[in-house]
Amino acid sequence: MSKELKRFSTALSAMRVLDDNIPAQTIAVFLAIAQEEGISVSELATKCGLTSSSATRNVAALSDLHWLKSQD
Repeated sequence: MSKELKRFSTALSAMRVLDDNIPAQTIAVFLAIAQEEGISVSELATKCGLTSSSATRNVAALSDLHWLKSQD
């Protein structure tokens, strides 16, 4: 297994400890936000291949899990 794949597997395992039912789509949104803080919902939707509504729901789910910090 490559180094990058091992790191991804470790990160995925850590996410599953925090929420063992988190959908892959929500993980993809989390990773996109982590790569580009301040990304808009529209950009996020495009990057992840989602509708704006779906991107918004996934951001809300991450906020409910306290996985996102607010930008005050």
